[in-house]
Amino acid sequence: MTFGGKNPDKCCIIFNDNKLEWIEKLTYLGCQFFSHSCGVDFSTNVRKFYGGLNNIISVLSKNRNKISCVHLVKTYCVPSLLYGCEVWNLSCAEYRHLNVVWNNTFRKKINCCWRESTRQLLFYCEVLPTAYLVDQQTIMLQKVAK
Repeated sequence: MTFGGKNPDKCCIIFNDNKLEWIEKLTYLGCQFFSHSCGVDFSTNVRKFYGGLNNIISVLSKNRNKISCVHLVKTYCVPSLLYGCEVWNLSCAEYRHLNVVWNNTFRKKINCCWRESTRQLLFYCEVLPTAYLVDQQTIMLQKVAK
C-alpha cells in the first residue's frame, strides 16, 4: 500500500518468493485506512455503536430510564464508536457524520422530534458532542505520550 496517491502499476515487490499484492484499504489495530487519501473508514465503528445501542434499548424496553440509558450508551457504545479516533484525520464532513450518529442516538433515546436540536439534551445530560469527544481523546493521547 502507498499512502497519498495511487498504487504503482508497474512495481512488483517479492517477499519470500511471493508476490505482494497492492491494496486500497489496510486494517491496522482495528482501524481501516484508505491508501489514496490517508483517511479512515469508521463505518465498522458506527455499526458496532448502533448494535450496542439497539441492544441497550431492547433490554431496557419501553419503560427505560432515560438517564440510565444515556449512561449505558456513554459507557458501552461510545468507546466502540471512537475506537482509534486518536489517529484519525477527519474532514469536516466526517465530523458532521459522527455528530449525526450521536444526535440521532439522543433523538431515539429521548423520543424527541427529528428536526429538533440536541444541544440542550447534550447539555443537561452532561455529554459532549462527538467532535469534542474525538478532540478530547486526541489531546489525552498526546498528553500521555509526553
